[in-house]
Amino acid sequence: MMNEKLLSDLLTQMKKENYSGWDPYDGLESRIFRAVFLNKLRIFRLAWEQAFKKSPINLRKLFLVPKKRNPKAIALVVLGLLNLYAKTKSEKYKKEALELLEWLKSQSSKDFGDIGWGYPFDWQSRLFFAPKGTPNMVCTYFVGFAFLRAYKLFGDKKYLSMAEKAGKFMVDNLYTYSGTGNHFSYTPLDKGIVHNVNVFGAEFLLMLWKENQDTKLKKIAMEALEFTFKKQNKDGSWYYGEEKERKWIDNFHTGYILCSLKNISKIMKTFDQKILERGYNFYTENLFTENMVPKYFHNNLYPVDIHCCAQAIITFLKFRDMDKSAGEKVDSIFDFTMKNLYSENSHFYFQKHRIYTIKIPYMRWSDAWMFYALSELG
Repeated sequence: MMNEKLLSDLLTQMKKENYSGWDPYDGLESRIFRAVFLNKLRIFRLAWEQAFKKSPINLRKLFLVPKKRNPKAIALVVLGLLNLYAKTKSEKYKKEALELLEWLKSQSSKDFGDIGWGYPFDWQSRLFFAPKGTPNMVCTYFVGFAFLRAYKLFGDKKYLSMAEKAGKFMVDNLYTYSGTGNHFSYTPLDKGIVHNVNVFGAEFLLMLWKENQDTKLKKIAMEALEFTFKKQNKDGSWYYGEEKERKWIDNFHTGYILCSLKNISKIMKTFDQKILERGYNFYTENLFTENMVPKYFHNNLYPVDIHCCAQAIITFLKFRDMDKSAGEKVDSIFDFTMKNLYSENSHFYFQKHRIYTIKIPYMRWSDAWMFYALSELG
């Protein structure tokens, strides 16, 4: 199997760390920062978090930031393991995946009545603050997807039940009205408009509807989709979000949207393929260099981010039926990633900037994402 040794080495390294690690956004977990009054002020939280994210030097040991397990990272690893099991039927992958699913089950938050998952650190975005553990759409989507994938592979309805509870959390706590339409928000604490978040919610509910035929889920999903369809730009792109602070177009969030819409197009026979085609054309023509290096923004190459590389591999594999050159694109991105963002210690680097590379190993952002992407490729 292609990349078997690479996958094995990466899995061994992650298991050695007990799947725990640092994160680009975990700076607020610094025991030193939490001990001073500045952690109460939004501007200092944001500045501190960004300093940890952008520094090529790992400040986490110095400022006492612990390594932690992240539910999203674990969900990505599970999805990778389930891919490997489906291809090899090796019981070792199944056993590891099911053990991690049990851990995910134990980590679900019930702070808002229904189960959801969040990050194990405080997180300050440009628009809101989320205390650690606050369940959000992105974490809950990937964890719910892992449970749903396990159900599809093994037929055990306890996994479908977990996925349905995740869907209930999305409906009861994240589905909202912003003044211009119904859509899903990132967390129960905000009503912001982030398009990949909205499409994640719609896709997940439609996947559930396909299993249980709950028409309420289909109705909500289609309302949310209509919102994002209307916000597609004339060139086929979507802004990350609709608020003025979120008016940018980037690589991996666009990839998220496209992959979700591709899955939806397989579920819904009435799906408008032109929306998907316009989005894919913009993605391929504006978010990569001529040599298929993933650009971070549509108008700026740097930083070249491992997350963009991983998502690009997944995205182009999804679109092989629409793009005869998708396989060649994947090969180019894989070669670039291995030459520029891979360590001999079986870690993937975070970002390559114009004159330096941030080589800090991140479990969620880097290694878990590449493990999942390579399992799709292998």
